Amino acid sequence: MTPEEILLELRDIHLPAEAAAAAPALQLASGPFLIALAVLAIWVVVARRRATLWRRQGRARLAALKREPSSARAFDEMTDLAAALARAGRAGPAPAEAHLPPERIGPAERAALRAHLATALGDGD
Repeated sequence: MTPEEILLELRDIHLPAEAAAAAPALQLASGPFLIALAVLAIWVVVARRRATLWRRQGRARLAALKREPSSARAFDEMTDLAAALARAGRAGPAPAEAHLPPERIGPAERAALRAHLATALGDGD
């Protein structure tokens, strides 16, 4: 047998048509992508909630102080809240009314401090 005869016999051998069509194609699975997207969305929501926790707690505390009758204790708690916000860098320094002696505190001073806190906490009330 000559090399040409061997080549002629080998030319008959081909892969079947269905074997070529059945070759695996690169497919992207959507399941893992959707799971990763859902985990990312949950992470963003949780991070946002944690980042604004101070504001929600401050608003709740301010709302409780607004319901309380005008008293020295309520004013002290408002000054504590203003100091905590200033220390955390969430608001500027407390207004001068917050540093008055207790005998000079009146409704105007309480209102000024309450307005300062509402502005710092983004409370529209």
